This record gives sequence, C-alpha cells and structure tokens, in this order.
Amino acid sequence: MAKLISSESAKPDVAGAMQAVRAKKSRAQIKAERFQPFVEVIDMALAENWSWSAIVTLIRKHDGPSVTKKEAEELYTQLKSQRMPPTAAELIMKDVLAGKATNAPHADAKDTVSA
Repeated sequence: MAKLISSESAKPDVAGAMQAVRAKKSRAQIKAERFQPFVEVIDMALAENWSWSAIVTLIRKHDGPSVTKKEAEELYTQLKSQRMPPTAAELIMKDVLAGKATNAPHADAKDTVSA
C-alpha cells in the first residue's frame, strides 16, 4: 500500500472537532455537577447550624468536589436558585424527617363539628 501524500489526504473533520469542543465540559461545569447532590445535605447542615468549613470538609470526605468555603457558598447559592420549588409532598416529607407533626390542628381550627 502506498502512503497518502498530504495533498491526497482526506479533508479535515472540522465538524467532528467542533462537536468535541461543544461536548467538552469546563472545570466549573464539572465541579457544579459534582456539587449538586450535596445541596440537600447542605440545607440540612445549615439548619443544624454547621459552619461552612465543616460542610466543605464533609463534602470533600464523601467524594465531592474540592472547593473552598467561598466557592461552596457561591455554588450553593447558584444551584439553589436554579432548583424548582419543592412540591407539597417534598415539604411534608421534610417535616416528617424533621420530626414535625404534619396532621396537627391549626391554631385557628375550631373543635366544634356542625351537624
């Protein structure tokens, strides 16, 4: 078989190269994707008055991204703003997990039943 001379070689695959560039994720995108599962954990930790330093250490120990305290706060704020508001079922489940009664009578509810 003869070698191809540069003038005889196939045209460069520019479309393939463009697709590879578009598919490549930035470091920030990868970090945000790895941080995303920890948003709910951070919610709970903040509710328990954890410091951001402790939260960052916890994330790092559990195979999350290595971020600074400032980066963690920024990513958390960014990802929280992108999330959809919780459904009623999620709110009830959160109350149940927190030990709050979900079927407790409302303060304005009356005990009388009309016949």
